[in-house]
Amino acid sequence: MAFKFIDLCAGIGGMRLAAERNGGKCVLSSEIDAETAAAYRLNHGDEPVGDLMSLNPDAVPDSDMLLAGFPCQPFSKAGKLRGFADPRGTVFGGIMNVVRAKKPALVILENVKNLSRHDGGATLETVMGSLADAGYAAAWKVLDARSFGLAQSRERTIIVASLNGAFRFAKTDATAPPMSAILEDGGDFEFLGGGFTLIPKPAAQPKSGLIFAGYVNKNMRTDVDSPNPDISRSHKQHNRVYSAAGSCPTIAAHEPTGRRWILLEDGRVRKLTLR
Repeated sequence: MAFKFIDLCAGIGGMRLAAERNGGKCVLSSEIDAETAAAYRLNHGDEPVGDLMSLNPDAVPDSDMLLAGFPCQPFSKAGKLRGFADPRGTVFGGIMNVVRAKKPALVILENVKNLSRHDGGATLETVMGSLADAGYAAAWKVLDARSFGLAQSRERTIIVASLNGAFRFAKTDATAPPMSAILEDGGDFEFLGGGFTLIPKPAAQPKSGLIFAGYVNKNMRTDVDSPNPDISRSHKQHNRVYSAAGSCPTIAAHEPTGRRWILLEDGRVRKLTLR
C-alpha cells in the first residue's frame, strides 16, 4: 500500500530504504551533516534540507509516517551521557514539534541501546510520555541486527508510535550468517604482517555471536580492576581481533583506526573494507 513519509535525522538513508521497499514515497528529508547529506543525495537522488530545528513545523508536508534516527551521542555509553542537557539531545524536541503539528499516523524512532537505560530509565520515560501526550500509543524494544539475518551484532532501541492503536513487535528469529559469508573475495586488503596474539580455541558468545579471537599487541588497558583481566576487557576495542566465523561487532564511528580487525580461516588478520 502506498504511503507518504518524512525522513528526519536521515543519515545516509537506511530507514528511507526500508520505507521505500514497502511502498513509501519520501516527501521531505532532513540531515544536518554536510558529508552525510552528500552520501544521502548519491544514494537516493534527493537533496535533504539541513537542520530540522530550523524547520517551520507547519510548513512540513503532510505524511502518513515520520522516521527519525535522532542523535545518539547524548545517550550513548561512548559519549558523556548528558542526555537532554546536550544540545544534540534537544533534537528530539524538534522532532516532537513536527509530530504535534502534522500528526502522522505512524512515528518510528531509532537510537542506541542505552537510550532505554539512560538516567535510570527517565530519558525513555520522557520520550514515551511526550508521544503519549501527543495522542500516540507507543511501544519500544531493543532489537539486534542479527535477529534479522545480518552478519553484525548491532543493538538499537526502536520506538514505534501509532494513532491507530498499540503496536506489537513481531518475533525475529532469522538465522544470522557469519562475517565470512559477506566478505569480499578480492581487493586491496589491509593485512597485519605480525604483532598480534590469537586466543587458542575461542568460543562464540551466545547472545551476540561474536568470536573474540585475539588482539593487536599494543595499547593495553591499565584501568581494569582484576589482577588477571580477561583480554577482551583489557585491550582497547579498536585493537581487538574478531573471527570471521562469527558476527561482526558494532562499528563505532569514533574509532581511531576505523573498521575492525578480522581473523580469516587461513589464519591471516586484516581490516574490514568499507564495502
